[in-house]
This record gives sequence, structure tokens and C-alpha cells, in this order.
Amino acid sequence: MSACSDGTVVRDSAQNPAGSAGSTGSAGSSATTTKTPCSADAASIQSTIFKASCNLAGCHGALMPAAGLDLVDTSPDQLKSLSSSLCDGWSLVVPGSPEKSLLYEKLVSAKPTCGDAMPLGSHLSDADVKCIGDWISGMAQASGCEKCGGTECVALASDATHCGACNNACPSGIPCQNGICSCAGGGQACGGQCTDVATDAKNCGTCGNACPAGSACVAGKCACPAGLVECGGACVDLASTAEHCGSCGNACPSQQVCLMGKCASGCGGLTQCGGSCVDTQTSPLNCGGCGKPCASGTTCGAGTCGCANGGELCGTACVDTKTDTKNCGACGKACGAGEACAAGVCACSASGAVSFSKDVAPVLAGACTAAGCHAGVKPKENLSLESAKSYAGLVNVASTECSGRKLVAPSDPGNSYLMQKLLGVQLCTGTQMPKAGQSLPQNQLNLISGWICSGAPNN
Repeated sequence: MSACSDGTVVRDSAQNPAGSAGSTGSAGSSATTTKTPCSADAASIQSTIFKASCNLAGCHGALMPAAGLDLVDTSPDQLKSLSSSLCDGWSLVVPGSPEKSLLYEKLVSAKPTCGDAMPLGSHLSDADVKCIGDWISGMAQASGCEKCGGTECVALASDATHCGACNNACPSGIPCQNGICSCAGGGQACGGQCTDVATDAKNCGTCGNACPAGSACVAGKCACPAGLVECGGACVDLASTAEHCGSCGNACPSQQVCLMGKCASGCGGLTQCGGSCVDTQTSPLNCGGCGKPCASGTTCGAGTCGCANGGELCGTACVDTKTDTKNCGACGKACGAGEACAAGVCACSASGAVSFSKDVAPVLAGACTAAGCHAGVKPKENLSLESAKSYAGLVNVASTECSGRKLVAPSDPGNSYLMQKLLGVQLCTGTQMPKAGQSLPQNQLNLISGWICSGAPNN
């Protein structure tokens, strides 16, 4: 019996029992195989250890490698600072630090921090383990690793204190995955907090990219309200701003005001606000009176700030509370995971009959079993999502990550931990699934939530 480093056990009738020196041939004779000794370099480790021990069916070969990790055709040097696909916060190999490398810990620890000791039911020789340890230790000088001011190499791909760059700390409880702080729901960690860079005016598109005063962040890009333009880092009205009258940088002389984009001695029938001549009934910067700007995303009409098209201002954004799942029926009233907002009421997001065997099971099997996660003899969290086993492992089954929650609570997608993991919300541990870095397509999420809403039948 042999085992892969992800826990897959492979039985081989031709394999020697543990501790045997060779194989027995014909009666009265025996043959002893002398193993090529390993040296602490990538080429030797790949040929003498990985290719010899990890190329069995279902393990870490090139065809459908377990946990998406090919140890046969991939150079071991490419493993440095590569995040584990199954163990959050761990790098497979941290140059200079065997004890911080998941690959090494699984070989030397009877109870690794994450997963199982490898190989299952057996172990590498002391010489092979030492060879791998020496190779990892020697990578520090050879690779010129990043130490972030300390004495040891830092895995920027998985270190929550130095995520992607030195001193870029992830918020408390947020893991670092491939150099990015993985916030729930696809958000991004900026300044110690998770935020949506698609709408955050202080971190628009990327952390630290603040939009000009008065502008909003729309789809990751700063945008001034209608009728205003950016001048000198602020949104201004060229028709009335004395410092930018008619064009950016065109300042009116002292004692003059800006009237309809031209410098003048007075405002006529308009209201003078400093050096600006404005209509307080429509001016987004002086709505209803001087110095009363409208919030980002709103417009000024009849001297009152409001949202266009009947929307409602929730925080700093105008939303349609009839359809917005985060503000359904009222600001801050969020729908449960997998639910949709229709006419201001949270409801199931899919209509019509959904078949578990035809619609749901194939989606889960395709997204969650190919990399060796929820499949095989020892699936992640003891949950197999292979089509023939997934229903029994999901419906009314308690989550091993979250006490008191069920993986699938029939008729209640909002409290089903399966949906929460797929959407990256209300997580007890780990990150959003699948592990590929993006959620399932919306139509597939709708199918799964619709099936749960309909009572999670075994159909």
C-alpha cells in the first residue's frame, strides 16, 4: 500500500511490505534493488523521490494530479512560496524554512497542522526526508528570498503579516492566498479592513486610490457626478467655480465671480456662493443653499438631494431597494445567501423545478472534485461531492467547520453552509469555494439555491 501526499491510498500487489530490503524472485533466489541516493537539489529530489513515490494513479502525476499538484513534471523549484490549494495560510515550500513548509511538515509530523501525515501508512526514509529539508534550507541563499527586515525567509504568497509584499498585513481572521488577502464575498483588504474596491471611493479599483472630493467610485473607476469635471483633484462645476471658470485652472480675478463659465462682476439672478454663481435648486455642490453638497451618487433637484430613477441612498450609493440583495426593501436589509430580491422581498433565486441529479450534482462534481479536494478515499472535510455520494453528504448533514450549521438546510439557502461557502459569506474558517479564486457562475449558484429553496429533494 502506498499513499499520495493528499491522502489518496493506492494498493499495489507488487509493492514490497514496509521495511523489506528487496523483492523475492524465483524459488531460492532474490533480487535486491539499490536506490539512487538523493542529493539536496531540485533535479535529484524530483527523480529519486517525487517520480519514484508520487507518480502512482490518483496521486501527483501529470494526469489529474491530486490537489492540483503535479510533482512529476513540475520542477520542485517552482513550489517555493506557492500556496497550498487545500490548507489555508500555508505555502508548500518556504525557502530557508523547512519547518514553515507544508511539504516538509507532512513528511516529519505525525499530526500536521493541516491534513494528514504523508505518505499514509508509511514514510520516506530518514535520508530522503533530510535531503528535502537540506534542499529547502539551501534555497534561501540561492533564491535571494525576501526576509522583510527579519532573519528568516517570508512566504509572501501565504504570510498574513506580509501578504504579497512586506508589511502588508491582512485584517484579523483574513487569510493570505497567493499574495492577496482573501476577504469574504470577493472583497479586498485595504488599510486593515475588507472593502469592495468596485465602489469604495477611498480605494477605487485598488487600495489607496482615493477618488477626488465629491466623486463616486463606479465599477472600480472614479467618476464625477453629472455636470461636474475633475480639476486639481476635486469635482467642480466649470460654469460657476471661480478657480476653474470655463476650464480647469482658469481663475477669475479678485473681486469677480464665475457666471455661466465666464468671469463677471456679479451673479445677476443667481445666488452667489463665495466666488460662484449658482442655482441652488440644481447645483450638486450647493443644493438648497450655499455649502450644501449632495452625497456621491445623488443629484440635486428642486433644492433637494436625491437618487435618480427612484433609487434610495444607502450609505454612499444609490440602490434600487426593490432588487438589491444587500438592501432589500430597506437600507441594510440583506437577503440570505443564495436568495434574490424581488419587489423588495427576499425569495428563492431560481424558479421552476430543479433536479439534483441532472442540475446540481454535476455542477458540484465538476467544480469541487477535479483537483482532488472533495473526492477520493479521504475527501476534504470528509465530504465527497462525487455525483453518487454528494446528496447523502450534504442534506441535513452538520458542517464540520461551523458548529450548529447544516451543509444544506432544506428550504433555507440563507442558513445552508454550502451556499455560504460558495458565496464567501458568514464563513467560520477557510475561504470561498471553489478554491480557484472565483465563484461559480451566477446561473449555477441560482440552480443550487433554487434546489435548496424547493426543499432540497433527492430528484
